[in-house]
Amino acid sequence: MSNEADLGGTPYLIESDSESLARFDAARSRADKTRELAVAATKSMHRRAQHLLAPYAQATRADMVRESNQIEGYVWDPSEVRNAIDENVALFDSADYSLTEVIQSDPKLYQVLGLYKAHQLAESWDDSLGSPKSVHIRQFHRLILGAVPGSGSYKEYPNKISGRDGRHETTLPIDVPRAINELADWWSDVDGDPLLIATVVHAWLAHIHPFSDGNGRLARVLANLELMRYGYAPLILASESDRGEYYGALQESDDGKILPLYELFERVVRRQTLLMSREGYVEEVLNNRLLGDHQARFNLWSAGLAVFTDRLSREVAERGWVLKREGELGLKLFSLLWNQNQYGNGWYVTVGAPGAKKEWLLWFGYKAEEWVVKGDSTSKFPSIHISRRDHAHGAPHPFRWNFPYTEDVQNVPDEIRLVPLNENAVKFRFSQKVVEQTVDAAASDLAAALVISD
Repeated sequence: MSNEADLGGTPYLIESDSESLARFDAARSRADKTRELAVAATKSMHRRAQHLLAPYAQATRADMVRESNQIEGYVWDPSEVRNAIDENVALFDSADYSLTEVIQSDPKLYQVLGLYKAHQLAESWDDSLGSPKSVHIRQFHRLILGAVPGSGSYKEYPNKISGRDGRHETTLPIDVPRAINELADWWSDVDGDPLLIATVVHAWLAHIHPFSDGNGRLARVLANLELMRYGYAPLILASESDRGEYYGALQESDDGKILPLYELFERVVRRQTLLMSREGYVEEVLNNRLLGDHQARFNLWSAGLAVFTDRLSREVAERGWVLKREGELGLKLFSLLWNQNQYGNGWYVTVGAPGAKKEWLLWFGYKAEEWVVKGDSTSKFPSIHISRRDHAHGAPHPFRWNFPYTEDVQNVPDEIRLVPLNENAVKFRFSQKVVEQTVDAAASDLAAALVISD
């Protein structure tokens, strides 16, 4: 099915240039393969660990709740989320009104319980109902927020979207019922790629911003509802590593460009699929030891990254530019990169002049083959790669990895690696040449290379 047929009736399009169309076709192909992998992984999990699937589902929902809340700035420790769910598990089998009464005694607790229940209902959605209608969307919202003013009711006043640059004007309150009905009608009629549909539903609801609060959490619940109807792994956006790219892709979608968010969602879903495919994954989740063998290495590397980031930020600021933290690398993604799996990739920082679009994107990835050639194969710590803004009109992606090395950026390295417990803990790779430096010296040299004159 063409992208015009998939996106007809929505505010979104795929740009008609050859590169955008090729990226879209590649994402569609990967989405189909991701679904195949997810179905196979689920069947394998059922075969290997049938007796553990119920508590595993509970643990996975707990992850979804924590990450979704954390994206919105509601910070919970993983053990707090698990304990809140364990201590109130009986409420999830009771009527919804019993759950909403919890808000009267502990509003913070409801951040976990309401969202957990919403994800639980989304996973068990009755397909005989078709896709959710506007009344169902409001019911999901009420469940997420609980018995507070405005839950389940459309906004009465104009609102803004947090985490974005403020350019987008959300739908006016008087137009919200019409806009939500258009979304629900399209969802009911469309028959195409479920991952693209989930992406559109998420972006469209976030674009309308129909409620005074809870729009982001609701959008992620609805996206997961669509995905799980068709056998995909859950969409679990990592608040640490995906936040910057996620908000950037949503901002692109406000301008009608859906491809960046679609590509991000495909990568995040495949990442979860690959984790699910691991032998013993269910048992590891339930023992709270997911990839636990990497914990000591991860802690060391993360501590070194924090020092390097702080030093680089100060060096950039001294030169009159700004460094913005876009994401962090959690333990799960660290392990994927340790095993040279690209689905652990994520944004790290952006750097640019104040008040202007950021010129540079530094992002987490695994080390390139060129590094292995230099005899550094014993260490598998993640790398930091560098992309430069593509200023070409209509560029399909804001940053280019294989940017031309003009004279003004000839000192920018191809790749950076942090190796804990070494005196020269930072390594720069320039093609086949490796330069080892202290953190302070590396931060100074990198800042000098990135801050270019007008």
